[in-house]
Amino acid sequence: MSLQDVKAAAQGRWPEVLVGLGIDRDRLVNRHGPCPVCSGSDRFRFDDKDGDGTWYCNQCGAGDGLGLVAQANGWDVSTAVKVVGDWLGVHGKPAPRQPDNRAWLRRMLKECEAGDHVADYINSRGLSTVPGCLKFHPALPYQSDGKDYGTFPAMLAVVHGANGSAQGNPPHVSGRCRHPQEAHEPGQELHGRGDSTVRGG
Repeated sequence: MSLQDVKAAAQGRWPEVLVGLGIDRDRLVNRHGPCPVCSGSDRFRFDDKDGDGTWYCNQCGAGDGLGLVAQANGWDVSTAVKVVGDWLGVHGKPAPRQPDNRAWLRRMLKECEAGDHVADYINSRGLSTVPGCLKFHPALPYQSDGKDYGTFPAMLAVVHGANGSAQGNPPHVSGRCRHPQEAHEPGQELHGRGDSTVRGG
């Protein structure tokens, strides 16, 4: 496997790769915090530009995901290439990678509308507290088993971790809607585009 093969396979997947190889997920955020290389308490940030796993530390310098793996473990680049390539399952050609649909997800969130739709739904289920993260989308694209069914009203929410950062790369968005053409059991998982998920209600 070559350096280029491994970088191509890892592009857009560096948070997953780095966590899989032992780096604390809480350190992979785009704000100053502890460095996984030198352990400085407030000098490292992970900005992951262009999905290349890029980072910067006031003491260690800057680099990409492969460089972070190498420095954090005291490896040379060839060892890092082999370890990352084996982890990704690269054997002479790039491993398949998930599509990066961050722009689409951002657009879906921007298209969400204000109003009482979410509160009405929550109240209809016997609940009185409406989480502020829930948004109403009037026409979310809907898929199941790779088949497109059209667009339908849905609730959306960005999934955040305990540290307040959006989880996943791209950030995971979950949702819930009613499908007018098929009867789905409550809680059955139906997949939207990219990392989005809707559940039949």
